Amino acid sequence: MHNFTEVHLLEPNASEQRAWRQPPSLSVHDDTQFKIRDFVPPEDHVDIVITWSCEDIEWISQISPKFVPILTVVLLQKVDKEREKKEPKCHTQVPETPFNVSVVRLSNRGRDIHSPFIFIKNNYRTLAGHTLFMQADQHWFLRWSPPIAPNPELKVRHFENNAEAVNDFVSMALRRRARFIPLTPYAKKAEEDEVPMLFADRESNIDISVQDSIIQQETEYLFTFENGVNDVYNTAREMYSILFGGSPCDAPSSSPLLGVTYVPGFQFIVSRHALWRQPLRIWASMADLTLECLNMGYAIERLSLQLFDSDKNISDPEAWTKASFCSLDEAYFSAPWDVYKSAEFWRRQWGCEPLSDFLLSRSRHRK
Repeated sequence: MHNFTEVHLLEPNASEQRAWRQPPSLSVHDDTQFKIRDFVPPEDHVDIVITWSCEDIEWISQISPKFVPILTVVLLQKVDKEREKKEPKCHTQVPETPFNVSVVRLSNRGRDIHSPFIFIKNNYRTLAGHTLFMQADQHWFLRWSPPIAPNPELKVRHFENNAEAVNDFVSMALRRRARFIPLTPYAKKAEEDEVPMLFADRESNIDISVQDSIIQQETEYLFTFENGVNDVYNTAREMYSILFGGSPCDAPSSSPLLGVTYVPGFQFIVSRHALWRQPLRIWASMADLTLECLNMGYAIERLSLQLFDSDKNISDPEAWTKASFCSLDEAYFSAPWDVYKSAEFWRRQWGCEPLSDFLLSRSRHRK
């Protein structure tokens, strides 16, 4: 049997509103209020926050019972009423488990990127020592086997299901006490620490073999996605500039020709001390920001390490500028995608040169 709690949505009182009130410059506001607890749990307590939208969550019953004293499961149930009426799978019951389980009913918006921020906003003062954020359905990345050349000294650890991942990463959080742990497959060589497998976006898909010869020395455990019509490489650069200041052209990168390193799926463990580094107002405004447009979620997904595992402070939301990528001009972003054409858009928006020297040198030979 499990201890089941249905968390009811609360109306914010005046003092709470003053603490987290988002700036009027953000056009969408999420005033949802819910609290999982009214006390600060011990340092070794872990919350597992799962974005749930009609997926099968039977795997929760396979989480190791050894974690019962220190684990809370929180289901953020995001499902539209119309879909719930039409699809029988949306009536799935919470499986039997010995854990304390809380269910929060939320509007189905902002995708899974919205979930961490709305949870942090509402439980900021009573966060667990560590919070694990994940999707109810297993993300492909957790069971992914990276294309690494055979090496008898190399072991890659990936996960067959979400319960296996939870059991592994909760143990890791308690062992490492790290402020941020990405939920990824891990590589380990003999006598070396485990290294997380991470991804970065290519600036372009031009001469990929030549690109790889430039970046391969720095990216042994870093893998790449090709870029495309939504130009996520540059939307992430603009997103970084909005949140941290400076020019998008000076945003950090993982390597020449690649964008920032990130965790596909926006799944990770973060400590409360890392979250308390930023004021509540920041996380409340981030929850709003995820609702601005679809591209916003993809841009924020690429900044998990910068948001949660960096010593740099996020700018006050009053200073955030509007994201130009929420309304990409089809004259510059249409199939077949042309990186040089889209660069004209970014150059006009940013007032700086968005292209790398690699692409600029090749632009001279274009017809």
